[in-house]
Amino acid sequence: MAARAWNLRKWMVAVAIFLFWKKVGLFFVKYPRFFCC
Repeated sequence: MAARAWNLRKWMVAVAIFLFWKKVGLFFVKYPRFFCC
């Protein structure tokens, strides 16, 4: 059971990181002028 809970937690962290990078990517697409100086 503990291993299963750890696996679920690992998946939640992976999803959180994925969503974070998706948001960062959208920010880069919306505001390219900040990064292309």
